Amino acid sequence: MVGNDVVKDKGKGSKRDGDDVPSKKKKVHVDQKCSSSSDLKFWNYYVLLGDHYSTRISIHTNCNIVKHLKDTLDDHQIEMFRRTCFGYFVDLPKFFIQNQLIHSLLLRKVVSPKDDELWIKVNSTKLRFGLEEFCIITGLKCNGDPNKDYEYVQLSRLMKLYFSSMLKVSKKLLTNCFFIKIWKTDEDALKIAVLYFIHSFLFSITNDDFITKNDFLFVESGNFETFHLEESGFQCCVGVNER
Repeated sequence: MVGNDVVKDKGKGSKRDGDDVPSKKKKVHVDQKCSSSSDLKFWNYYVLLGDHYSTRISIHTNCNIVKHLKDTLDDHQIEMFRRTCFGYFVDLPKFFIQNQLIHSLLLRKVVSPKDDELWIKVNSTKLRFGLEEFCIITGLKCNGDPNKDYEYVQLSRLMKLYFSSMLKVSKKLLTNCFFIKIWKTDEDALKIAVLYFIHSFLFSITNDDFITKNDFLFVESGNFETFHLEESGFQCCVGVNER
């Protein structure tokens, strides 16, 4: 489960697992609802089985990331990308995300003792997803200094060269830079490709989200090779917004 999954209620009644589902629209943010429920105990469901509901889910994960990399970068740049910690993703087979399955699992999220782990209970079986599982699934090196800060660096060379006078860059602008191939060297092509990969696949942010100077410096410095997830604000618990 990578990125932010935005869930929208259809507002229509339906039945799920034999439970009645309210027919009227409701606006619920799961995390907000949980945090205000002081009576919840460890391993309790955040959403009661009788309160399960149908939804329309939007997934921002870039399922075409491999095609985009191969179509945009030339052979030499692809080989450079292969030599990074993300290189094996170039051989990732075509995949699809089953939105309904993700929704069904998130409805079964339970209160766990650790805030940085996602626990799901299906019948009597508890399933855990945390940093350890993320490392096993992705093969990324999740180590390094989690408190790394680049505030002492005044300027990002990439931002100054390609996004002049901007304090932060929208994902849409970065995507345009990547596809139009606005770069002067192969090294810059690699760094822009890595930024695009991180922010359209690993983080799956929307076009309205911004990439900060720290994000650029994180890649420019080469520290992304150790890729400590906390350096870029990743949280293992999947964020769900329900409207």
